[in-house]
Amino acid sequence: MSQADKLDNLKKRTGKTTKNLDELEENTTNFQDNIDSNKSQPEEKETNGNINLADILELKNSINQLKDDADMWKERSARLSAEISNLQKQQEIDLGGAKKSGKKQVSSQIIIFLNTLNLAFSFAPSSDDMKVNSFIATLKTSFEKLIADLKNAGIEIIAPKEGEIFNPEIMSALDIAADSQDYPIVKRVAGLGYKIDGQVIQPSSVLLK
Repeated sequence: MSQADKLDNLKKRTGKTTKNLDELEENTTNFQDNIDSNKSQPEEKETNGNINLADILELKNSINQLKDDADMWKERSARLSAEISNLQKQQEIDLGGAKKSGKKQVSSQIIIFLNTLNLAFSFAPSSDDMKVNSFIATLKTSFEKLIADLKNAGIEIIAPKEGEIFNPEIMSALDIAADSQDYPIVKRVAGLGYKIDGQVIQPSSVLLK
């Protein structure tokens, strides 16, 4: 049985429990009214010889039994509510895991395309041809829009810029020059990285200088 089916079943059981509690409370009220009615007319019943202590004791016993039953149903209702709450939390955890897994699958596929496109931009030729320049500019705009759309979906592409200071938390150095500075900077981006919901899944690959 799936988590959703279990949750629906528990909700139905909770509904039945609530109905039983309502019926018990109504019956208890009716019994109590009968006792109060008997107590409010003692003189009339004594005159007519209609007082029946056994009936009153039976009513009291019935009320006590109903109260015990009500306590039992309340306890069951509390347990069912706790089970529903636990199932709902588990569903949220499972759903979050499924979403993250889906994002990883999408990211692992699309990062290959983005890396290829980003690498192509680094080797784009200089040209005086307006059509060529316009085509490259359109590709870059589409590239940036795709990155922005992914970020809105919880997938953040790590794309360092040349000249940026090396950050080991989000970058992985492929090599570094022997005479590098104390704070090496990015010479070239060899591969893009990405985060999912703020967690680094794959750091970007960079060449340093």
